[in-house]
Amino acid sequence: MGYGHESNASENERFHNACRDAGLDSDEENRFSEVFHQRPSYERERMSYSDIKSEAADWKRNHGGGFRRSDR
Repeated sequence: MGYGHESNASENERFHNACRDAGLDSDEENRFSEVFHQRPSYERERMSYSDIKSEAADWKRNHGGGFRRSDR
């Protein structure tokens, strides 16, 4: 797997698809995005689709749904 820089479009598309496949609705995806995008860009660029999907699913189990807890 190469670690070259991806364009924002491909990074955003990979993020969106991973969130959708992890079962996040659009509101949850927006909330998870706030947490996810606090990471340095070099970390986000290196994450595979499956890593993002797994992290999104973990986030949903802890923070998703109709209530909002702190995103710590």
